[in-house]
Amino acid sequence: MAYAVTVTLASLAVQAVVGFLVLIVSEHTAAGLADFYGSDTLLFVFCAVIALSAARLWLPALSQWRTAVLDATVYTVVLLVVSVATSAGNGFGEAVDFGFIRLTLGLFTLQIPAALAACALAYGRLVPVAKSGRAPMNTVK
Repeated sequence: MAYAVTVTLASLAVQAVVGFLVLIVSEHTAAGLADFYGSDTLLFVFCAVIALSAARLWLPALSQWRTAVLDATVYTVVLLVVSVATSAGNGFGEAVDFGFIRLTLGLFTLQIPAALAACALAYGRLVPVAKSGRAPMNTVK
């Protein structure tokens, strides 16, 4: 759980700093930073922590970079799903558009690359739960 919280909050912190710097360079006020953190941010943090924790519990132990790529992918999918789900009231087409705009902003504000880096750096704190060579769950004994 601490791993998932570290990855999620570190990437959001990087996004906030980069977003703030972009606002300063573009001569906007700091109040514009609220555009990066809408009402769905808390929902995203909750869902990302749950999804990353579940991924580490259910998936086999892998190498550092495989784990980082897998967890960053889970993080990105959660970001997309939460963004689409929270804007679904505007119609499905616009919700999907908003989801991909949010992913593009996540790349430009270094949120998604920071999630990948945080996954790789926090790898040492992981305690392996599942063996890498475990048998599939649906096999008959």
